Amino acid sequence: GDAINKPSYLPVFKETMKNLEAPLGKFAVYGSWEIWHWSGLDYYSQTGFELLNAKRVSLKKNDETITVSGLRCDRGRFADETIGNLSSETYNVFLYHFPDFVKYIYDYNVDLYLCGHTHGGQIALPYYGALITMSKTGKKYEAGLFQVGKTALYVNRCLGMDAYPPRIRFLVKPEIAVFDIIPE
Repeated sequence: GDAINKPSYLPVFKETMKNLEAPLGKFAVYGSWEIWHWSGLDYYSQTGFELLNAKRVSLKKNDETITVSGLRCDRGRFADETIGNLSSETYNVFLYHFPDFVKYIYDYNVDLYLCGHTHGGQIALPYYGALITMSKTGKKYEAGLFQVGKTALYVNRCLGMDAYPPRIRFLVKPEIAVFDIIPE
């Protein structure tokens, strides 16, 4: 989610996404900017990405199954139909824009929860971290990897910036995170 900082950046975003290679598939969910500010834009057509909105996809590689589920940021109430009844025999990845939903994750069989929204705070101070995260969980999950029960939560700092001023990053490097999921 929060794919672009301005609508005029959409062509560059789409070209970049199209050129990413992922042999098992490319998946996305809508964030707050796609829903509440620039909802009329076509973000993912012709990029090879599948938009997950209350949907799950099973991927197979070498006789192993990974399930990827996703919800757009305004559809948390559809979690039961999306991530309810996930098999403990598969590795289950959940994509959701906000880290806030992690407080409900105990009811679901989610191994890896990937989110963003906080941008790592965009502005951080040494020894303190983010000044503001715009998250209901505050600084608790501002950025990085957290273990929440049996679920690994990763809050990505993302590439862009919040559209509200100040439009700067200070001591919060943009990131693209790569996860290698290896069978036990």
